[in-house]
Amino acid sequence: MASIFKNWKPFKDLMNPTDIYTAQRPLLTLSLVSGIVPYKVINDGTSRLRISIFGFTILIIHLSLFGFCYVKTITVHESIVSYFFKTEISVLGDTLQLCIGLIGICTVFLYSLMQRHKFVLWFCIMAKIDEQLKEIGIETDYQSTLKFIFLVLLVKFIFFN
Repeated sequence: MASIFKNWKPFKDLMNPTDIYTAQRPLLTLSLVSGIVPYKVINDGTSRLRISIFGFTILIIHLSLFGFCYVKTITVHESIVSYFFKTEISVLGDTLQLCIGLIGICTVFLYSLMQRHKFVLWFCIMAKIDEQLKEIGIETDYQSTLKFIFLVLLVKFIFFN
């Protein structure tokens, strides 16, 4: 099985990160697919983040889907709680839950959209720090960083899904 992946360049590049961008690629890819970060890692000699139309498209699709669900819930006047308990307090609770959920979804997606430049700046600063550390002889172990990221993602998918 290991011989199958031995000559497969994308897998080899993924498992042997050379900089902070390639070490963080799994998290950045998940963030891109979920619509939170509209950037992808490209490697054309040096790794960097590049804005992706796919990321913006996913972000708009997520916002539209959540918006549609909230509008549908408001127009139908039903939720899980009010279906079982039709009281004034459950109606108030449903209204508060809808408002908080709508504010939360908009905050997460819109804030990530508005603050995306700081995200790129953070990666540039980290890459610069890594270069400066390399100049004074301190090597960063990106492979252990990648293994830690895979471990955290594995734990997240096993226990929190």
